Amino acid sequence: MREAGAEAIATGHTLDDQAETLLMRLARGSGIDGLSAMQPVSQIDALKLLRPLLGLPKARLEASLRARGLGWTVDPSNQNPSFERPRLRTLMPALIAAGLTPEAIATSARRLARGRAVLDQAAAQACRLFVGVHEAGYFEVDRHGFDQLAEDLRLRLLGRLLGRIGPPGAFERMARLELLMARLAAEPRLGLSLGGCLIQAGPDKILVLREPGREGLPRLTLSPGESADWDRRWRIDLSAGAPATIAVRALETADFQGEIAAAGKASGAPRKALLATPSAWSGSTLIAAPLLGLSSPEISFAALLSLDNLLAPRANDVATISEP
Repeated sequence: MREAGAEAIATGHTLDDQAETLLMRLARGSGIDGLSAMQPVSQIDALKLLRPLLGLPKARLEASLRARGLGWTVDPSNQNPSFERPRLRTLMPALIAAGLTPEAIATSARRLARGRAVLDQAAAQACRLFVGVHEAGYFEVDRHGFDQLAEDLRLRLLGRLLGRIGPPGAFERMARLELLMARLAAEPRLGLSLGGCLIQAGPDKILVLREPGREGLPRLTLSPGESADWDRRWRIDLSAGAPATIAVRALETADFQGEIAAAGKASGAPRKALLATPSAWSGSTLIAAPLLGLSSPEISFAALLSLDNLLAPRANDVATISEP
């Protein structure tokens, strides 16, 4: 979609697909996010995923196409019993006979989606009240406010923070988030790794940091006049008048321990948070590192991490806590 310059893509998912999706997620022990199934409009970053036919039975769609002399292509995997969805379809006649029709299941998904929207709204309010963004590119959570939230809101909030700080495409299963919640309740002080993130908890704050030393921290090469996003947390611009290309990578690759320690003391940021921030290099020479106060007139770093993009609508299909 990005390569084509598209703003949205529409799929032909029908009411039958919606019912199957709910049943598949029910079999996995999904929570309300997963059981609300597919949404008519989902947002994935700046792109929209549209499903205009979710309320339409598959049989009616096929009949309409036949009436207009239009054919369609059948995905061979739809008849392959090694896939979950075809196996589930063989059970549908028995479910329908028991009164569990696709229409009834899809209605439940629609009503669960309303409940999910309420929880998302409450989680967004909790984020505004209890979450801060540190200049070193991580989240700080007020522990006292967080501990007062209902369990589902705490899970939802943690899931969002991990999903935003961690590498693209990584998300945590509900079971692992529940284990994290249990440990937070049992241990006043805690440090662990999860989903490409570090969670450091104390009596007053919970920090969610990007984990240094992990695959996924980008390595970029910028030519004069080029720009790029780095780890979804910074936008880096190299001016057209720059004399040469630069390499951008995590500061963890630098041997500047004294400077890192001083920057951490000045900003209050943990050393590991600073190690997961960007730095610009010309060959083997460090020429810019915003968190160390080292700058170059040809290079600009703009922070992208904010509560606004944390609270942006999410596509249900990539919801952080939709699976067990």
